[in-house]
Amino acid sequence: MGTIGDPRAYGQFQAAESLAKAAANPGGAAGAGLGVGAGVALGQQIAHTLAHTPWAAAPPAPPAPPPPPSAAPPPVPPKHWFLAYGGTAHGPIAESALAAEAQAGHLTRDTLVWREGLSGWVRAGHVPEVAFALVPNPPSLAGA
Repeated sequence: MGTIGDPRAYGQFQAAESLAKAAANPGGAAGAGLGVGAGVALGQQIAHTLAHTPWAAAPPAPPAPPPPPSAAPPPVPPKHWFLAYGGTAHGPIAESALAAEAQAGHLTRDTLVWREGLSGWVRAGHVPEVAFALVPNPPSLAGA
C-alpha cells in the first residue's frame, strides 16, 4: 500500500482534526480536559501579570531585630554610718567595718548611730540594719 505525501504532516493534521472534534463535543471527556488545561494556563498568565503590578502584595517585612541585652543595674553604693561614743561622733564608717567597731567595744546596743536617711541619732539596738554587727550580751551570772 502506497502513501502519497508526507506521513508526518498527515499525522499532525489528524491530531489537529481530532482535537477540534473533541472540543466541539460538549459532553465528551476530551472537551473537558481541553477546558481544564486552558483554564490552568489562563490562571498562570493572570497570576504572573498581577505579580508585577503595583497592586501586588508587598513582600513580608523582615523580622524585628532582637532587643539589646539589658545592662546590669549599677551597684548599690555602700552605706556609711556615724557612731557616737566617748562624747564624740566618729565616721563615716563603712557598713562592712561595723563588726570590727563592735569587737573593739565602740558599737553596742546603746551606742547612738546615724546614717543618711535617718531623721536623727538612734540607739543601735533599735536599728535592724546594724543588729548583725552587735555582739550579743550574755546573761548575768548573778544567782547562777
